[in-house]
Amino acid sequence: MGTRWRQYEIAQRARDLSLRKLEIERDKLKVGRSSNFQVLSFETDLRNAENAQLNALIAYLNAQTLLDEKLGMTLESWDIALND
Repeated sequence: MGTRWRQYEIAQRARDLSLRKLEIERDKLKVGRSSNFQVLSFETDLRNAENAQLNALIAYLNAQTLLDEKLGMTLESWDIALND
């Protein structure tokens, strides 16, 4: 579980860095030091990083769900009380 969460954190950091890279490249484009092609390429990089972050989060949540299921803790994890 900890590994999946760490992968999510790494993917989140990669997304943040990709966004920063794109912002810098857009600033460079404004002053004529870059090209539209480069900006579009960095936008694609950002989308890929966002997809990787989402996939890492899904993997973490799937692992959490599987662990809850194996331990019989699903209802408790979701704070669900069954009334008898």
